[in-house]
Amino acid sequence: SEGYKNASTIGGQKDGVGLVLELPKSSSVASAKLDLGSGDQAVTIYAADRASLDGATKVGSVTGSGEQSVTLSPASTSRYLIVWVTKAARDSDGKYRAHIGEVTLSS
Repeated sequence: SEGYKNASTIGGQKDGVGLVLELPKSSSVASAKLDLGSGDQAVTIYAADRASLDGATKVGSVTGSGEQSVTLSPASTSRYLIVWVTKAARDSDGKYRAHIGEVTLSS
């Protein structure tokens, strides 16, 4: 993400930043493996019928760095998964950024 100067909570400017993963069809997903890079981040995963947090259901969360596995509960059958970072990691330039290198989904 872009860099935020003030705080790990996305600069205190918004609720979070993230990725919308569009699945080819409504699919059942039981777990996600996230590569969060170095530096602790807080991430929440939502399942949704559309590419929006409005009406989305929280199905998992994790706080940490590096490779993190998240069991989705309940196992999600949806068209979209939203990977939402609410606490970013401090980067080498002193700014806070969300880092998501890779997402792997499993049914």
